[in-house]
Amino acid sequence: MTQEFEFDVVVVGSGAAGMTAALTAAYRGLSVTLIEKSRSFGGSTARSGGGIWIPNNPVLQREGVPDSPELARTYLKAVVGDRVPEAKQRAFLDRGPEMMRYLGARSRYWEFVYDRGYSDYHPEFPGGLAQGRSIEPAPLDGRLLGGDLHKINQPTMSGPKGIAFTVSDFHDLNMIARTWAGKRTAIRVGMQAVGNKLRGRLPLSLGKALAARLWLSLRDAGVPVWLNTPLTDLITEADAVVGVRAEHDGTPVVIKARRGVVLAAGGFEHNLRMREQYMSGPQSTEWTVGATENVGEGIVAGQKAGGAVDLMGDAWWGPSVRNPDGPPFFCLAERSQPGGIMVN
Repeated sequence: MTQEFEFDVVVVGSGAAGMTAALTAAYRGLSVTLIEKSRSFGGSTARSGGGIWIPNNPVLQREGVPDSPELARTYLKAVVGDRVPEAKQRAFLDRGPEMMRYLGARSRYWEFVYDRGYSDYHPEFPGGLAQGRSIEPAPLDGRLLGGDLHKINQPTMSGPKGIAFTVSDFHDLNMIARTWAGKRTAIRVGMQAVGNKLRGRLPLSLGKALAARLWLSLRDAGVPVWLNTPLTDLITEADAVVGVRAEHDGTPVVIKARRGVVLAAGGFEHNLRMREQYMSGPQSTEWTVGATENVGEGIVAGQKAGGAVDLMGDAWWGPSVRNPDGPPFFCLAERSQPGGIMVN
């Protein structure tokens, strides 16, 4: 038997985008539910470095970063040109800091630090900053999640238990043999690990910290999250999307949405057919470190309902090495270390 439910808003996908959308709807006084196909939450966000690139956000202002709306507009225009409409560029630059302030004023878990030294990807472009504009979530004690700790999506590589470090720490640690900053960072991270072990702390950092902070915020706001609930179709009436069909723990469900449906179900990196359709060159699903559940069904559902797509041939690219005994290894710091040669 199909079970039926109704909310103001239905969000599909539990990465940073989906959880932020659900949280915002809840803070606006709307009834909202979030569905996630996996048995874990966080998606590719939890497997990432957790970095956020939003010029002129409150963290950058607090740290005295020499940024300005004009400088950010100049840089963004230099990077994307006319490929992205100016109205969308302006919306991102205006609404991004507003989003950070809005959630920061309402969630007790909204805490971020500046990744000083993680440069903009094109610091040589007009408006680019060599010290960068990236921020990341502050490390978090996983014990706050309680029984939900085991539900967070796991990264492709895990460090020793009890150790958590930021992106800046990661850079310094990779230079431990060459710089005093690397040696100092190693000592500090090691002492923190000892303290965590003595106090029983379970530190989370990077993308896992971002996913955990959003999850805890949803829990505070009373937003129901249904894991193991894959989307099967969108429900449409005339030209409007009015709900979703899904399977919750194997049971068909219909969830009506009075105000709207937000599709935040990730990309299609694990769908070979879509990769071959939209991307150039030889394709394989064996190289990606994105969430294994990302096969593009949210995109296909949106297209079926009449939605347009764009920029389908691009991604956040990075070299990875296939590993026959496990997930691929993503080369991050290796690209910036002295003396390295990478061969395709």
